[in-house]
Amino acid sequence: PDGLQCQSALADLLERSGRMDEALPLRKALAAQKGAGAMNLLALAKVERELGLPDWESHFAAARAVDPEDPAPLILLGEWEAGQGKWESAILHYEAVLDMDPGNLLALIQMGITLSGAKELSKAQGFLEQALQINPNLYQLQLQLGFVADAQGQYQQAAAHFKRATELGPGRRQAWRRYGSDLLRIGRHRLALVAFQQAA
Repeated sequence: PDGLQCQSALADLLERSGRMDEALPLRKALAAQKGAGAMNLLALAKVERELGLPDWESHFAAARAVDPEDPAPLILLGEWEAGQGKWESAILHYEAVLDMDPGNLLALIQMGITLSGAKELSKAQGFLEQALQINPNLYQLQLQLGFVADAQGQYQQAAAHFKRATELGPGRRQAWRRYGSDLLRIGRHRLALVAFQQAA
């Protein structure tokens, strides 16, 4: 098991470095292990897809077959499609997940982000607010809600989300900067100065 964990860690490093061709044999070896789970098959499919290899579809289908009720493959496929700007396709994958599990937090967030990318801001806001009802303590969720509110001219609402984001961990410079900008827009100049100082 230790050797397999090392292989997986090395493959992760190679992929993060963009060295997909070197990660491919490692992912193939991991997926070929007896009892290889869906995640190993998905990881292989992801590398193959990045390299433009047609085998990714069969490996993706095999991962789904391991547990057809598992939403992870569809969420991952949605992320891949959204990463290429294929908004409509990504939305269909997230809808499929939410049909199975309406309260799937990750699918709600990814749907909101994807709709935001597709410039459907009001719909994006709706999904992100559903996610907020499930867990209001996620930095990226508060930040994304701030972006969507900002883009619709809802500066006071955006400021509230960015302010909450600053409270969810240290070193949140982006949140402080956006908070300061929205404070300026709503005439809170003194507080804006404090926010910009925090962002410095």
